[in-house]
Amino acid sequence: MPESIEGLFKAVRSACSATVWSRGVELSRANAVNGESVDEDEVRIRISTRGGLICPLVTLYPDDEEWDCDCKSREDACEHAAAAIISLKQARKEGLELPGTGATAPGRIGYRFTRHNGGLSLDRVVVTGKDSPPLRVALASVASGRTDGPDFLATQSDLKVDQLLGARLYGVIPRGLVTKLIEALEGAENLQLDGKPVKTSSKPVVPHGRLVDDERGYRLFIERDPSITEVFHNGVVLCGDVLRTVGEPNLTGRELEQLSRGRIFTADAVAELVTEILPSLEERIPVKVETKGLPRTVREVPRLVIEVKRETDALTVLPTLVYGDPIIARVDAGRLSVLGTKVPLRDEVAERNLIRHLQNDLELIPGRKLRLKGVDAVEFATRLQDWGGEVRGDGHEDFYLAGAVEPRFSVGEAGFTLDFESVPGSDPSETTAVATRSADPSRVLAAWQEGLTLVPLTGGGMAPLPADWLTRFGDRVADLLAARDEAGELPRCALPDLARLCEDLELPPPPAYQELHDLLTHPDGIPAAELPADLTATLRGYQRAGVDWLCALREAGMGALLADDMGLGKTVQALCAATGRTLVVAPTSVLQNWANEITRFRPGLQYQLYHGANRQLDPDTAVTLTTYAILRMDADSLSAEPWDTVVLDEAQAIKNPGSKVAQAAY
Repeated sequence: MPESIEGLFKAVRSACSATVWSRGVELSRANAVNGESVDEDEVRIRISTRGGLICPLVTLYPDDEEWDCDCKSREDACEHAAAAIISLKQARKEGLELPGTGATAPGRIGYRFTRHNGGLSLDRVVVTGKDSPPLRVALASVASGRTDGPDFLATQSDLKVDQLLGARLYGVIPRGLVTKLIEALEGAENLQLDGKPVKTSSKPVVPHGRLVDDERGYRLFIERDPSITEVFHNGVVLCGDVLRTVGEPNLTGRELEQLSRGRIFTADAVAELVTEILPSLEERIPVKVETKGLPRTVREVPRLVIEVKRETDALTVLPTLVYGDPIIARVDAGRLSVLGTKVPLRDEVAERNLIRHLQNDLELIPGRKLRLKGVDAVEFATRLQDWGGEVRGDGHEDFYLAGAVEPRFSVGEAGFTLDFESVPGSDPSETTAVATRSADPSRVLAAWQEGLTLVPLTGGGMAPLPADWLTRFGDRVADLLAARDEAGELPRCALPDLARLCEDLELPPPPAYQELHDLLTHPDGIPAAELPADLTATLRGYQRAGVDWLCALREAGMGALLADDMGLGKTVQALCAATGRTLVVAPTSVLQNWANEITRFRPGLQYQLYHGANRQLDPDTAVTLTTYAILRMDADSLSAEPWDTVVLDEAQAIKNPGSKVAQAAY
C-alpha cells in the first residue's frame, strides 16, 4: 500500500494545476480532512467546508492510481482530491490508517430521544470524544459562525433532519413530523432513547393476523404486532431497540370490523378461507396460521416415481416418493410437502418398504438427483429397463452402446471443419442399414478432457472415443475450435497453428495462410507503410521500422504489442498506425499528454477527452481518449461502439486477466 499511495500522490499532483494544489494544501493544513473508511480497494475521505455543513466525499483508488470526488468539479483533479491524498500520505507516515481521526477530529451529530408524557421528545447533540454538548440551533447557523458551537461533520441524514425540524429544533415531536423524521434517521448513528442506544426503521408496524382452531371450525382475527414493547402517543412504537412508526394495515372498514372481533370459518367455508381470504390477507399483513387441520386430510397409498431426462451428454435421474395420482404431496427428507389442498395420511411402513426396494434395485435415494455420464449412464439405463416401477420421461432410451466415432477433418479457405461419425456398432438392435450418426465435436473434446470414454450421438446411443487420435491432436484441435467465429473461420493469428496441424495430419494448409506466410517469410522484410498525410514529425529509423511493423500486422488482420522503452516515441508510432475511429485508454496522469501529442504530430485528427462526470461519446470524433477507471465503469457503452482501432497505453494495467479492468478491455 505505501508504494500505491506514493504513486497516487504523484498522479494527483501531476493532474492538479498550481492553484488547485495550493488550495488542497490549505485544506489539509486547516485540518479539514477527515477519514471515513478504508478497505482493500478504496479509501473514502470527507473534506469539511463551510464549517462542516458541506463535506465533499473523495474516493481514492491507490492500486489504480485513480480518484473521484462528488463535488462535480470540471477539473481532472480538484482541491478536495489534493487535500485527501496529502493528508492520507501524512497520516500513513505517522502510522495512522486514516487522517483526521484523532482526539481533535470534528464531532458527529447525535440524537437523544426521551420519554415525555407518553410521547417522545428529541434533542440533538454534537458527539466529540466523551463530550456531547447539546445543539439547539440550525446547523447552518453554527457552520456559518453566526452562532458559537463545536466543529462537526454533517451527513445527508443530518441535513435532512435539520430541514425537517425547521424552527422546532428540539422538544416533543409532533405526530405529523414523526414518519419523515424516522425515515430520515434510518441508518444514522449515535441515536439514544433515555441513554440507551436505539435505531430507527422506516418499515411501519401493522396489525398481525392469526388463524387458530375453533370448536366451530377456524377463527381468523388481527392483533397488535407482537414485537412491540412500548407505544408512544405521537405515532411511534418501540420494538426491542428499534423505533418505528405505526402504519395503515390496508384493510377495508368491513375487514377491520370483522377481524377485530374474529371471523369464524366453518367446514363448508374452508375452500374460501384457503383459496381467497388467507392469500389476500397475507399480501397486506403478516399472518400466522396456528392450526394443523388446514387443509383437510385424505387417505392415499405412497408410490415411487422416477423422472429421467437427457441433459446434453448426461442422464439425470430423480426418484420421488409421492402420494396421490395426480400427485398431491411428496416426501422430502422424511418431511411431507403438500402440493395441493389435500393432505394425505402418511403410511410410514409402506414408505420404508418402497425406499428399501429402490436402494436394493437401483441404489437410489428418494429426492436425491443423480447425474450420470458415459459408461455409468449406459449401465444405469440397462438396469432401469428391468425395473418394474413408474418411469416418467424417455431420456434413458438414448443411452446404449453404439459404434466408435472416427474423426473427419477438412480444411477450408480460412478455417476447417471437424466431424466425428459413428457406424453401426455393438447394440443388437443396430444393423448395417442404420444410417451413420455423428457426435458434436465440442462434446467429443469435452468428454475426452473429463476422462470419459463414451460420447453421446445426435441420433441416440453412446459411442467410444478415438482415444489415440485425441491424445495426439485433441489439445490443439480444442484451441482452434475455441478460436473459430460464428462462420467457422479462424482469426488470422491462428492460421499458423492450423497450418502446423495440417502438416501433422498430412493435409494442405488453408489457402488464407499463404498471404500471411509470404509476409512472414518475404526476403525483403516488412514492407514500408504509407505515413499519414498530416504527420508533422520526422521519424527516426527505429520509429519508422516500428510503424512499418505495426501497419503490416494491422493489414494482416492482427494486433500488436509495442514495447519500446520510455521516451522513445511509442505514442507517435501508435498515432501513425491508428486508422479509422480509434479509442485510446491511458492512465489519468498521461491523458493530457496524448492530447498534446495529437495536436503536435497529427493536427488533422479530431479528438475528444471522454472523462469527468458529464462525459458523452462523440461518434464523429476520430480519436477518443479515456482512462482505465472510465473503461471499467463504462464497459457496456464503450464496447457497444464500432471502434476500428483500440490502443491500450501502459497495458500492464490489464496484466491480471481476472480483474474488472482487464475484463472490460477484453
